[in-house]
Amino acid sequence: MDRNEAYQLLSDLIFKGFLTSEMILDHKRLVFKTITEHELDLIRAYAGNSDRKGYQITFNIYFTLFSLFMVENQNILYQRTEKLPELFDLFAEIPEKVLITILTSLNVFNVIQDFFCLFARNMFFSIE
Repeated sequence: MDRNEAYQLLSDLIFKGFLTSEMILDHKRLVFKTITEHELDLIRAYAGNSDRKGYQITFNIYFTLFSLFMVENQNILYQRTEKLPELFDLFAEIPEKVLITILTSLNVFNVIQDFFCLFARNMFFSIE
């Protein structure tokens, strides 16, 4: 394993944790998190074929669900797969404008995390 591969593995362990953002929605405290590349692959799989009608809203709902970390101090990550159908139905009732606002905030957090990982990686390689 060369230095680049070793650092890639290490940086994934160190820097690809997640950032969180708290939000109050319908008087409920929700905590969202950044998503991993693996979760993004799962979101694409759950959302189905990108050519089908309704794909984008389905993708957006799953993106929001996979970003959900806690509801009223209850960890949603635990048994998330079993809770997805119920949560999907719940989030499908959220007005699209509200869902887009949530997604915009989540995208900012994911970009910040990606920038941090890139910055840290570049700093490491610039030190010889």
